[in-house]
Amino acid sequence: MLYLTPNVYLCALDESVVFLDLKRNQYLTVPSSTLTSLRYSVAGFSSVLPSGHRPGASDMPAVGDLEELVATGLLTPLATCGKPASPPALESASTALAPGLRRASGVRDGRALKRLLLAYSYVSLNMRAGRIHTIVTHLHASAMRHVPHRVDDPNDVLLPLLGSFRHYRTFLYTAHNVCLFNGLVLACFLHYYGLAPTFVIGVRVKPFFAHAWVQVANIVVDDRLEYVQRFTPILAA
Repeated sequence: MLYLTPNVYLCALDESVVFLDLKRNQYLTVPSSTLTSLRYSVAGFSSVLPSGHRPGASDMPAVGDLEELVATGLLTPLATCGKPASPPALESASTALAPGLRRASGVRDGRALKRLLLAYSYVSLNMRAGRIHTIVTHLHASAMRHVPHRVDDPNDVLLPLLGSFRHYRTFLYTAHNVCLFNGLVLACFLHYYGLAPTFVIGVRVKPFFAHAWVQVANIVVDDRLEYVQRFTPILAA
């Protein structure tokens, strides 16, 4: 039996299987013909198969494909050094804050500025050092340490915070084409308020593209619902 190495995540689509090596910040796409090999040989892989996919019981795994994935460090035969494959722990997005942002555009909050500076500095330092996996581990640990505040009305809680975040962000960086960086900063920022945000990376193929966003429960915080629904989540932290 094989296992994912600690900083590797995967998702299975109808067209292919996508691996994300977070430590190297690299993606690898393998064809759908590899699904059977992975199903037989990778612990937990059946849980990430697309709905309705049922490989035949007589299909045999292709050993060469698996050896290459082990050689590249994506898989390991050692249970003590790896983890089973599993789908991201994520609620399906069903709503977004973006349509209400005009009502929050005038928010000013000195405490929010301080917390944004802390989040920005932390993410910047780690990304420059190539330690995205360290930030994700930090987000996981923060979620485990704190009991999340319940968001009964996102217009009352999340909109003012996002208004502050967007206002002060303009003095630090532009969010254009930097969804990974912006998502990590926003997730760290919201963690300071005990809101249990989920940082998400999703992928699509033909052509391949990856995108990152933040949710609180089923609420997309700083993105468009119809856009993030085009992606299959591969990581949720």
